[in-house]
Amino acid sequence: MAEKASSASSPSVAGKLGRPDMAKKSIRLLSNEQRELLSSIPEDISEDEIQYHYTLQPDELAVIGQLRGDHNRVGFAMQLCALHFPGCTLNQLPSIPETVVAYVAEQIDVQSAAFYAYGQRSDTVYEHLVQIRQIWGYRNYGWSEMVMLARSLVYDALENDQPLPLVETALHMMRQKRIIIPAIGTVERLVWGVLRIVERRTYRQLTRHLQLTHHQKLDNLLIPDETVNDPPLKAVAFYTAPRRCDLTLAG
Repeated sequence: MAEKASSASSPSVAGKLGRPDMAKKSIRLLSNEQRELLSSIPEDISEDEIQYHYTLQPDELAVIGQLRGDHNRVGFAMQLCALHFPGCTLNQLPSIPETVVAYVAEQIDVQSAAFYAYGQRSDTVYEHLVQIRQIWGYRNYGWSEMVMLARSLVYDALENDQPLPLVETALHMMRQKRIIIPAIGTVERLVWGVLRIVERRTYRQLTRHLQLTHHQKLDNLLIPDETVNDPPLKAVAFYTAPRRCDLTLAG
């Protein structure tokens, strides 16, 4: 179902992030438990959360009502609801709690069991997703979406460089902008790239006004003093050594 990534891009943001469809290396910023929690619907989801995320709007009910067959109506509705939360396509979800299916089916006056007959024709599932994208403006995560999200996330990362809050912010932004959330590993790679942007920006800010004499004095701190037990200041070399900025933000 994936479409070609948009050609709109910003080369200055491109460097270390890599294209969304290129897995140059495996990036793991989250634990297995965190990954599962962020990419699925919890089995113990509360009634209030179900109502908040999965209450269908009048325009959605109108489109669903035009479909033929209970299984198609409830399947289409569940595709919409998966995009509501957690924000991915239906086939990306490992499972869907019975309570969620029952709540959605009740809204369209269909037996929840009809949902399990949905998807026997893969073409139907794809056609429904295309229809949803066309009507409500959902779009795939691609090159231009990655650049846009990275630019926004940089400001959050400057205040808090912990991966989990940044991944959560990225997911929230994608849901708000109706970007279909890709695999959680892709989101981790986005955040990893943003953290590299911030890291290099910080180093530039710390060293931009250092003169040659400053570098020499800092380098002298790296020379071990045999009369002192403390190790040399290895961190100083990290900040003062010439560094090429692989990733910057345009504008």
